[in-house]
Amino acid sequence: MVAAGGCSREPVYSQSSPDEVIASAQAMIRNNDAEKLHQLIHADDIYMRGFLVRLGNLMGHLQELATDLNTKFPEDIRKMEAEAQARAAAAARQGRLAGVGALFGQLAAGGRSGSSTGAQREDAFRDTITQIFADPYSWLAEGAERISTVRIDDERVAVMWDKKPMPPFGMVMEKKADGKWYVLLPVNVPVLNRYVPRTKAEWSMFASLVKVFDNAVIELRDEVRNGQIRSFADVSRKAGEKIFVPAGLAALAIGRRYETKFAADRRAREASRNAEGNAGAGQSGGSGADAQKSGTVGGGSR
Repeated sequence: MVAAGGCSREPVYSQSSPDEVIASAQAMIRNNDAEKLHQLIHADDIYMRGFLVRLGNLMGHLQELATDLNTKFPEDIRKMEAEAQARAAAAARQGRLAGVGALFGQLAAGGRSGSSTGAQREDAFRDTITQIFADPYSWLAEGAERISTVRIDDERVAVMWDKKPMPPFGMVMEKKADGKWYVLLPVNVPVLNRYVPRTKAEWSMFASLVKVFDNAVIELRDEVRNGQIRSFADVSRKAGEKIFVPAGLAALAIGRRYETKFAADRRAREASRNAEGNAGAGQSGGSGADAQKSGTVGGGSR
């Protein structure tokens, strides 16, 4: 349920139940309040909340860009929306990432060798971000009948899409101490857990990556509004120019930071195992010496 709050008549988005959280998310899209979506996500600390606020800014600017693109290039957008929905449905059936998830997957792949060339990856990247720009939230705004929840216990529910776990990692909502229900990020999934930021510096790295996208979206929105972008094809080309290289460099820096971190963790574990082994050997040696000494003393007394 969404209520008007105070004299300003700004909507108040309820989180009193899992269904209300879903309804509030859909209402935020309808009310052009996408920048508030982050409020529905739980943050473990102030650094995580700061990252989510930055992500909320990007969500709001994406909605503004999508609105302007729909106004300026309606036929292109309708075609793109149909293609995006078909690809999202195919990805969901196969348990693959789509939309923003696919975008970050492509960024991550950009720093590794593979069968695709750099030019092919950049083309795929441009296609993906153009689809996101054209139709970022319709799956949420129009998918009410496809989203449901299944109770896990009194304080947790699983969010379902077409009665199956939300791809690709599943999604859970939990009731917190303030009485509100929040979406939990899938940080406990093994493939993701080791990359979850633990410090202010690590959260700042990911926030910087989001800022790269946010800056590009703001520039594209302004260029659409002032007529610098004259065709829908320009959106794809300029988006690639503004995002692919800086975002790829930011993702590469994050990857290297974690490689260094993982190597340090391995060395620490090895040092700990060696220390335990040496301590055990010392105790065994000491016990043997004590036993020998005891036997000698015993023999002398007989």
